[in-house]
Amino acid sequence: MRAQNVLSLRDAYNADIVIQFRLNAYDYGGLANDIAVSDPNKSLAIVVLSHAITYRVTAHEIAHLIGAGHDYIDYPTQVSYAKAYSWEQQTSPGVYVRRSTIMSNAYIQERIAYFSSSSATAKFEGYPVGDATHDNARRINEWSPTVGAFKHSPGPNVSMLGPAVVFAAGNYTYEAVYQCRQFQSACWQTSTDGFNYTNAGTGEFNSIYIGQETYVRVTVTYVWGGTATTTRIISAFCPGCRTGTKVVDTDTESPIYPNPANEETTLKFTLTEKAEVSRMIVDMAGKPVERLNFGSMEAGTHEQKINVRSLPPAVYMINLRLGSKTVRQKLLIVR
Repeated sequence: MRAQNVLSLRDAYNADIVIQFRLNAYDYGGLANDIAVSDPNKSLAIVVLSHAITYRVTAHEIAHLIGAGHDYIDYPTQVSYAKAYSWEQQTSPGVYVRRSTIMSNAYIQERIAYFSSSSATAKFEGYPVGDATHDNARRINEWSPTVGAFKHSPGPNVSMLGPAVVFAAGNYTYEAVYQCRQFQSACWQTSTDGFNYTNAGTGEFNSIYIGQETYVRVTVTYVWGGTATTTRIISAFCPGCRTGTKVVDTDTESPIYPNPANEETTLKFTLTEKAEVSRMIVDMAGKPVERLNFGSMEAGTHEQKINVRSLPPAVYMINLRLGSKTVRQKLLIVR
């Protein structure tokens, strides 16, 4: 994957650190860009997939970025006490094993899942795992706020738990899942067209009647004043469920091209008579990412340009409402 794609994904997921896993490499199991990185664009590391867990290379390379060093000083940005620690440990009478903490780069019989630490309580099977001159834990604690500030923490958010598809009309329970913050209230709303919503109750849990395709939206308010909203489309496939509109899943009735798309794509559709037209793009979790109402359009063939530059690479569903009919089409966005 190209560097610009890696950075693009980093920004999309609001990540402080990026690890790129590779299937193979010439002479290393992992490689960090630097020790104690201070530039967000250099907070990158490579890990060979076969070594990711077996040799604890993933944790090893991440720790480099947060300031931890090898057994010796080998980076200009490595402080004197940021070193791994090793010792000879007796495992049975006459049998000794050479062990080291996770950041050791020397040939060691066993690398344990500890960072070197001068703390008196940091021990492995009774053996100290560091001292004042071998204290990677101290360095990680000192430098982690710098790395943690590379990307701003995401604002308040909320997600929704509950069935996305129902096979019988009835009441279904939905839950607002929010951040570990002081929750004050939740307002639920429903809609059958994605545009016009009516209130459907309050509270962390809510019982909502689903008898046709329904848009369920919840807005959470926190004590400190922040709010967050999420929406999900609930599909109904059941006897007695009102369809509301005819839904057509098709690749030909309203083609999209190019598909996959990178920056822009075109949606083409035909109206046999004058009709109200609206378009909604939703992600695969059912969350709308774009909602447009075009009003009344004349009969004939129409084309709409869709700008997808701001959407992360993923699969999306385009719901195009043409009067009493809804046409659905999948769109793949790649970078």
